[in-house]
Amino acid sequence: MAGMVVFFVALGLLAFVAVTRTAARLDPTESSRESLRPSVAVSDVSYRFGKGNNADQVYVMGEVANSSDVDAADVFLRIDLRDREGKLVDSFMEGLWKLVIPARVKTRFRTTTSTPIAPEDVARIEVAVERARKADKWSY
Repeated sequence: MAGMVVFFVALGLLAFVAVTRTAARLDPTESSRESLRPSVAVSDVSYRFGKGNNADQVYVMGEVANSSDVDAADVFLRIDLRDREGKLVDSFMEGLWKLVIPARVKTRFRTTTSTPIAPEDVARIEVAVERARKADKWSY
């Protein structure tokens, strides 16, 4: 008798899990979750070097475009400095703090950081969005 009770309880739990998982897969918010992520890209990048107290500074300017339907915040850029052969000589991430990019909008950005690399050793710079998140009420 006790064995049958355990069997039916286990069967009920198994049915509950199966129904819950199926319902989660059919949840429309689950399938549209991808559309809630901002899609941010970088373009029109330029850079220059300047002298700092202890190291050279690299100033990077450009445009970030949010092509999604949600506002983007906490955008982090990966900035790679390359030599004439294309070899990576320095790389860093910079956050675009307090920048909220509205949906379907382009905006300018500027960031700076120090680098131990001499300006004459840098032939080009590559900038890409490392990550961005959907803006929330704390972003504005």
